[in-house]
Amino acid sequence: MKRMFQDHNTTDKVNEDVEAIKQDIKELTEKLKDLKDDAAVLLSEQFSNFASVVNDLTGRGRQGVRDGIADLYLSTRHHPLRNLIYAFAAGIIVTLLCRNRK
Repeated sequence: MKRMFQDHNTTDKVNEDVEAIKQDIKELTEKLKDLKDDAAVLLSEQFSNFASVVNDLTGRGRQGVRDGIADLYLSTRHHPLRNLIYAFAAGIIVTLLCRNRK
């Protein structure tokens, strides 16, 4: 009879442990779900920031190219002979470099 009483106590303790483990797993699952949601929000914010930075840099790059072309146009318009000499000198340098490689 004593043995049955001990088995009943052991079974109750095991059942309590199993319930505690189930509760821990449930809490852990909820915490992981919250972490996943938080990570998704942070990732979305970071992606938005990255996209805005890329768009800003692309816009700056395009504007820089436009400004450079406009400056070249104005320089050629105001000093055509100087730019012709620069182009001729650049052509000579490229020709000399190509000859030295052969």
